Amino acid sequence: MRELFFRSYITILVTLLITVSLVLGGVQAFNNYRFGKLANNMLAGPMMILAQGYANTPESSRPLFAEQMRLIMPVPLTFSQSEQTDGVSITHNWQQDNAVAVARYKGYSVAAEVNGFDQLAAKLSVLLIINDISQVPTSMREQRFSELQALMHYPLQLQDVASLELDASEKFELSRNKVLTRQTNNGDNRSTQAIATPTDRTALIYGPIPTFVAVPLELALLMVLVVILVTALGTWPALLPLQKRLQRMADSVGEIDRGDMDHRLPVEKADALDDMAVAINGLADRLIGALDAQRTLVHAVSHELKTPLARMQFRLATIEGQVADKTYDGLERDLQSLSQLVNELLEYGKDHPTHAPLTPETVELHQLVKVTWQAQHHNDSSVEFINQVPKPTYIELDRNLASKLLSNLFSNALRFCHSKVAVDFDESTMLLSVSDDGPGIPEKQRAQVLQPFFRLDPSRQRGTGGHGLGLSIAHRIALWHHGDLWFETSQWQGAKAVWLLPESLEGSA
Repeated sequence: MRELFFRSYITILVTLLITVSLVLGGVQAFNNYRFGKLANNMLAGPMMILAQGYANTPESSRPLFAEQMRLIMPVPLTFSQSEQTDGVSITHNWQQDNAVAVARYKGYSVAAEVNGFDQLAAKLSVLLIINDISQVPTSMREQRFSELQALMHYPLQLQDVASLELDASEKFELSRNKVLTRQTNNGDNRSTQAIATPTDRTALIYGPIPTFVAVPLELALLMVLVVILVTALGTWPALLPLQKRLQRMADSVGEIDRGDMDHRLPVEKADALDDMAVAINGLADRLIGALDAQRTLVHAVSHELKTPLARMQFRLATIEGQVADKTYDGLERDLQSLSQLVNELLEYGKDHPTHAPLTPETVELHQLVKVTWQAQHHNDSSVEFINQVPKPTYIELDRNLASKLLSNLFSNALRFCHSKVAVDFDESTMLLSVSDDGPGIPEKQRAQVLQPFFRLDPSRQRGTGGHGLGLSIAHRIALWHHGDLWFETSQWQGAKAVWLLPESLEGSA
């Protein structure tokens, strides 16, 4: 039951770990998407301006245009011919803050690699715009500026320099014809603005441009680990009562299995576990009914047989000497066998601790074995009995039932042994064994011999008789004692009956 609980708990944790992997992968994908969108918005317009300028420049002047752009632009540029359709393609790596943009226009292409993305891309855009406007006549610059505004994704405007709030260092930067970049923070929103002064009085302002701020993987991992920890701490107390309920149900089923047929599983809540408890309780009720019916039938048949058996034995006694001795002896053996069967049936069907508790007491095991053997064997010297039970050994047992179990094991050993029967007890394992030097029991039939009315192959019985109930009764008594009974091979290659004794019969009285 505890394994089921831990398997469920481990399954939840494994599920959470898979969730961690998915969350981290999702964060990576989300950052990649945001960076890609920003890169496309910032670079598509400027790169198309650059490609248009290169394509519209006369062929003889294109090398000079390319050289000038390389000098003006703070990024590596590559100019070439292209057979692809017009457009802009951008590849990016948000972890390295890097993007490669390729713009194609009228059979020509321009490629640029931008590192240190935000501010550099903004500067690149402003420089390209200023250069582009400077190439057209003054009368057409306003129109061209409107066209460029349409190409750019972020706000592009001209403003009077005097209206700008600039500090001394910013004014100095602009006076050197440098592109000034400003970063602003507004709560969680960060942005970049690029400013240049193409004339003394006019400022070109591009932005604000959102600054890319990646969701840190460390933060995402920390959050997920916190979720796992909280889930684990919350799941443990939630699953623990379930595990305890399942353990109580398992203990109750064990009580029924050990013979306490009046025990029932607790019904605690209206849920699936209670449905199972109700079903098991119903099964136990039906099982009691079947056992009672079987016991009643066995008692009735056995009692009905005892009367005609007594009459047959009486009539047999009256004809002694009137029939051949061989015939008389055969009839007597048959009647004794039939009488033994009836007695075993009555014993098998007794209302023992299936319904009533045991009567435990402290028993000296060596003496119990000795007395039971003497009662069973009648001091016949043809069989060597070896009692290896340590003396004294005190065990808590139902004396009468334990004596009956040993008697049945001794009866089976005497029926099949050649000349030796031995009893041994290992207190460390609580195993008592009864071994003989007979033909043994085939391994495939060792479980079957404990079933009612099962008899070994006739070739192995050597005319020893028996009706297959003695070992079944012994097995039942072992189970009543919260133990078990099984067969192995003895040191003489015969049969070895092993009885697992209880360490305590607490709760059985």
